[in-house]
Amino acid sequence: MVRRYGEARAALAYRACVGAIEQLAERAGALGDVAFRPCRSLYWASHRRHVRDLRAEFEARGRHGIDVEWCGPEDIEAMYGFRAPAAILSHRAAQVDPYRMAQRLLLRLHRGGATVHDHEEVAELHATSRRVVLRTVSGFQVRARHVVIACGYEGQRWLRRRVARNRSSYALVSDPLPVALLRPLASSLLWETARPYLYLRTTPDHRLLVGGEDDAIDVPARRDARVMAKADRLLQRARKLFPQLPLQPAFASGRHLRRDKGWTAVVRCASAMGAARAVRDGLWR
Repeated sequence: MVRRYGEARAALAYRACVGAIEQLAERAGALGDVAFRPCRSLYWASHRRHVRDLRAEFEARGRHGIDVEWCGPEDIEAMYGFRAPAAILSHRAAQVDPYRMAQRLLLRLHRGGATVHDHEEVAELHATSRRVVLRTVSGFQVRARHVVIACGYEGQRWLRRRVARNRSSYALVSDPLPVALLRPLASSLLWETARPYLYLRTTPDHRLLVGGEDDAIDVPARRDARVMAKADRLLQRARKLFPQLPLQPAFASGRHLRRDKGWTAVVRCASAMGAARAVRDGLWR
């Protein structure tokens, strides 16, 4: 990250990530029942040629106070049971059920007097320097001083210029596994340096979630037709890493991702990756 964005921006991103985990823990605790749990994160080198850059990333994180540990091949095998050239073990990470958390947040807003409209599509959006007017497919009209667009890749339609291209990612979830066999996977998020990367994590009901196999498909029907073949490749990769796990797929899916073009330009505008940006009068993304 330092080589791509510079030391100052990388440090800002590192600190923002740590702060986000702390804020997420606080908000999840207040909401309750959102499957939040602290964990560790293992970021392993997919190839020997990746070790040099991974080491530089490890040293940069350490310089800025991130609690990380360098792992060699023997360390990785002893802790996780598979071989890799090297890895960064981060001791500050977390996972949460995003759907359940979003529902809990909406429920709290509703109880506080806000109006929540589910299954409603915005068909038109007109923004001026003073207000924003939205019209829905079912004929309703909403007037506001500001609108926050938080619908992922679908927000592209409201931007004046194209800033992203869509890709598809795939995932599968296994049947529940014996708890004893999942340790230490049960307390870790795992992902690799290759692009596209493989990632793995467990669920509260002791399943293994495996994701990756991203591609450039941007047509839902074509993406959906690839799900089973992609899931099979993900399953084979997971079995190769963890042959001791009796993995049986229970569910597989494909979904759109948004990949920003000119991500460096986003950093220059916002001073921090992931910060909100004004994209039109009254609109925030």
